[in-house]
Formats: sequence, structure tokens, C-alpha cells
Amino acid sequence: LSISQGLLSTVARPLLLRAIIILIQNPDGLSDSEVNHQGAALAAGISICILVEGLLQAHVKQLLSIKLGSRFLGWTMALIHRKSLAVSEDALSKSGLVENS
Repeated sequence: LSISQGLLSTVARPLLLRAIIILIQNPDGLSDSEVNHQGAALAAGISICILVEGLLQAHVKQLLSIKLGSRFLGWTMALIHRKSLAVSEDALSKSGLVENS
């Protein structure tokens, strides 16, 4: 997914923008109706490109946050559990849980 998002960002979008610039300069001597049709097609193409790029980027970020977040949560839960089981004798005697004899 990230490869396709990167290709859209670095290859497709610049090519579409280049085509729009060339169309605006009108080097081929196209008629106004042909320019309008090609311009609308290029505008729709770049809009779809940006939309798909954004969706893929959000999806990749969500997948990464789920994977990394669950690993971090598992690691911290194990660490907190281990720390909570290792309470010192001084702390137990000060809290009154262990009677001094």
C-alpha cells in the first residue's frame, strides 16, 4: 500500500501536473472544445489521484499505528506487571501490610 501511495505522489501527480501545464500552453493548436475536454479529464485525473493517495496514506498510517501501538502496549503492560510484583520489603512494612515482630 505504501508503495502505491508513493508512486501516486512521486510519479502520477507530477505527470498529470505536467500534462495540465502543457495543455494550458496549448502547443498543438487544439480547439477550445478539445482543450476543455482534455482539461476536464486531467482535472478529474488529478483529483482522483489526490483522493486515492490520501486514502492510502491514511490506511498505511492506521496499519502502522495498530501494529506499533499494540506492540508498545503489550511491552508496557508486561513491564508494569513485573514492576508491580517486585515491591520492596520497606514499602510493604511502611504501608502496614506486613507486621513487624
